[in-house]
Amino acid sequence: MISIVIPVYNMENYIARCLDSILIQDMTNVKIICVNDGSTDSSETILRKYASEYENVVECINTANYGRAEARNTGIEHVTEGYVWFIDPDDYVAKDAISILREQLKKKPEVIVFNWISLYKEHKEYSNFGKGLASSGSGSANKLFKRSLIDKYRYPSGYWYEDLGFIPILLGLSKHTINIKDYLYFYDRSRPDSQTNSYDVNKITDTIPMCELVYEILVVKNKRADLLKQVQALFYQHLIINTILMKFIHIENYEDRNKIIDRVLKTMNTKFENWEDSIKYLSSGNFIKYLLKRFVVFCYLRKKYFFADFIWIRYAKNKY
Repeated sequence: MISIVIPVYNMENYIARCLDSILIQDMTNVKIICVNDGSTDSSETILRKYASEYENVVECINTANYGRAEARNTGIEHVTEGYVWFIDPDDYVAKDAISILREQLKKKPEVIVFNWISLYKEHKEYSNFGKGLASSGSGSANKLFKRSLIDKYRYPSGYWYEDLGFIPILLGLSKHTINIKDYLYFYDRSRPDSQTNSYDVNKITDTIPMCELVYEILVVKNKRADLLKQVQALFYQHLIINTILMKFIHIENYEDRNKIIDRVLKTMNTKFENWEDSIKYLSSGNFIKYLLKRFVVFCYLRKKYFFADFIWIRYAKNKY
């Protein structure tokens, strides 16, 4: 059984596209669990229509508006066996996704990691993922999880980046993760109000408690010293690259930047020794790109914002 959990909040313009992309496939032993998270638009009406038309395949669960994490957690509670795929209602899946995943399930993995295509208004990008805690990405949508692996773990509620406090934990606990090169998911980043396109200073540092949760469960509680380097790479990717390097050009207030830098440095220095010297995550095969990133990160961490912005803005425009 493959159960697809979809949290829905005010997605009347997108949810039909998402459901249709799934329902055109072989739905044998597939169930779609839509959790309507207190929508105020016509999302519930649309979901009820699909649940009526595709009885025993599409299930609509109505809850108060508790947020995406709790909506997904509600979906988990309605899955008792098989595998779970968490996808978002404004995205959609490849037409052969389920058959490809079902073929891979013959290998009896605990996690399947696959690739996705990001859709922007004027272009699209192909993202390739590995099996590591950092290389697989912290998102839910490019992975299929065995329900027994999830066990009692749940998405942390009340955070902006709840995926980051949940997905890497499952990957770290998995004894059999496989990686396939198929692009099975279309990630729509074209909406201007999407989280990807938002830069809320009070929320972007949610990456810190989420990474700390991964550290606590994998390294401290489960004593997985073998995963320490991967956990460190995860911290670097999300605290240094995603939080500072990718967000600071949209945050002009230096006081806000200083607060973020101070929190990030305190976290990294507490958890990892000599982390600036040991991390090689910036390497990308392009030596000029590597040097530019190293310089920009060096300047940002030392609050040399003028130099960092000057180089990074030009770097980003030139798309090295």
